[in-house]
Amino acid sequence: MTQNFTQFLALVVDEATKFSERKARQLAPKHLQSVIKSTHSKRADTVHVISMVAEAPDAAAQEFGSGLRATRGAKAKYIIAPKTKKYLAFPWDVSHPFPVYQGKAVINRFWQPEEARNRTVKHPGIPPYRGRGYLNPAADETIDLLKRELRTKASVSIKKDIIVSVKTA
Repeated sequence: MTQNFTQFLALVVDEATKFSERKARQLAPKHLQSVIKSTHSKRADTVHVISMVAEAPDAAAQEFGSGLRATRGAKAKYIIAPKTKKYLAFPWDVSHPFPVYQGKAVINRFWQPEEARNRTVKHPGIPPYRGRGYLNPAADETIDLLKRELRTKASVSIKKDIIVSVKTA
């Protein structure tokens, strides 16, 4: 590859890296937006890698789902057990299981619940955020952007390389 095209490719991939991070942050749940990072590494003149990472305890569950709703790994309920006590305790009122105060479901001082005690709970898990996660759709849009950029701008860069090589020959 010639110098002009190699520089062009690195520039396009840098732009795509920034785009992927912005897009992933737009698509992510609010509490994960600040922990999303996107990096660009180069393995050879024409081999570029864009990596996106969200470092948070529930980032993988938000991206791929968990438990019965997981899109990766084994699908099963997972057990939640108490760490320091004998039982898990939850506020619970059998006569009104979902308390409503000013149009919102709440558990607060205005509601006097009984207590439900369990040694363990089998949680069914959560689905991926918005059904697809947030990193995969951002990666798909980044790939589309790269294809468009390379299709439209690469020919100009290659023509410049040909002109430079003809002049130097």
